[in-house]
Amino acid sequence: MHSDDRSTLLQKLLTFSVLALILALVLIPYTYVIVTAFKSPGEVFETRWIPQEFSVQAWIDVFRINEFHYYLWNSFLSG
Repeated sequence: MHSDDRSTLLQKLLTFSVLALILALVLIPYTYVIVTAFKSPGEVFETRWIPQEFSVQAWIDVFRINEFHYYLWNSFLSG
């Protein structure tokens, strides 16, 4: 390998490493929100990322109690 090839390879590796780090930093909050949406109310403020019991009760409550489907439909129409 020539030194130009090595420096180009090193530059690409460094660039992709920085991009992977930025991607991880951007995706961590979204992952946390999605995981928290399936936790039971007692587990929301715990530091554990994976819930001990998988719960969809929050999603059921959102659609049943708050008539969320009207707001969701409005968002689809306006978007």
